[in-house]
Amino acid sequence: MSWTDELYKIYEYNSDREFDANEPVMLPVAHSTANAQIEISIDLEGNFKGAKAVEKSDAVTVIPATEDSATRSSGICAMPFADKLVYIAGDYSNYAEGKKADNSEHFTNYMNQLGEWMSGEYSHPFVKALYAYLDKRCLISDLVRADVIKINEVSGKFKDKEKISGIPQEDSFVRIKVDNVETWKDKSLQESFISFNSSLMGEKQLCYASGEYVPPTYKHPSKIRNSGDKAKIMSTNDESGFTYRGRFADKEQAVSVGYEYSQKIHNALRWLREKQGKNIDSMTVIVWASAMQDIPDSSESFFDDSLFDSPNEETADIPSTMPLYMDMLNKRIFGVRDRLEPNTKVMIMGLDAATTGRINISMYSELESSQYLANIEKWHTETAWLRFYGKSKKA
Repeated sequence: MSWTDELYKIYEYNSDREFDANEPVMLPVAHSTANAQIEISIDLEGNFKGAKAVEKSDAVTVIPATEDSATRSSGICAMPFADKLVYIAGDYSNYAEGKKADNSEHFTNYMNQLGEWMSGEYSHPFVKALYAYLDKRCLISDLVRADVIKINEVSGKFKDKEKISGIPQEDSFVRIKVDNVETWKDKSLQESFISFNSSLMGEKQLCYASGEYVPPTYKHPSKIRNSGDKAKIMSTNDESGFTYRGRFADKEQAVSVGYEYSQKIHNALRWLREKQGKNIDSMTVIVWASAMQDIPDSSESFFDDSLFDSPNEETADIPSTMPLYMDMLNKRIFGVRDRLEPNTKVMIMGLDAATTGRINISMYSELESSQYLANIEKWHTETAWLRFYGKSKKA
């Protein structure tokens, strides 16, 4: 499982560092992302301070997630902190109609879990503040007064067909600011939940990837290619007789991967995809170096396209332009080669999905950096040059 080991190294190498403002942030263990439509503000005593609709461009929100809630599809399974209105609004039933009118099970499930976190040894002031506020059961009414939720003036129920950032308002996901702190970015809250979640883990088993006895998981993360992606690389949820092919009695015998190990490799893969992944038709290609050094993108141009903006007799002639192109290519290749650490490996992974539920690793290779650069040089010399020459002739 060399690809998992390489992703694990990437996580360990990057997870604790400060990320630049223009680069994606690697998710902590036991966290996921959600697109928020509403943002509420409360103080440390649990008093409502305001609310607003969230712009689509700012919607992606890091949230604590249990093993079950991170993979929920149906049934009732609350997120630990931020969640949809149906889970966190105690007065939801006062404004909803039809089948969704009774949210008592959702709200109870959410509050019981939040209360367990609040009352345990890993509690956090923000958790106590949120519990104190939501326990008042006035979230929807506060949002109505803040003009974030629209109601029908006659019935007093949710206004039909009203949306927030393209989502029906009654289905909105809510994120929380406490004492003016954006909780979805707060490391102390993240660490508090990681510790709390770890305390809930079950018995330890042998992790086939790390060789350690740790709490296992059989519910691996999705959202690999984007925040709405439901496809998974690892899954053991098919117990109808096809997964184990008669070789094993149960999934535990077939494969066992530690929860933390799974979280780290999936979070590293997501981060690499968002940071430097390339889409080629339906396939996503990710290239990275073992030491996370800068390496050239195999698909990018190695020369200045402006050379071909105004073709003339010189640029239209292969013998006169080829030396200039090769000089730029060699400078780029050798410039990178000189900066690489010794024994640097380059990983190339291709991800594709034949179905909406499964991702296939359609390609995975590990190359010495020298071989990777040689391959790029060969491609640009023997293939890419012809394409760019054709471009100059058409210009």
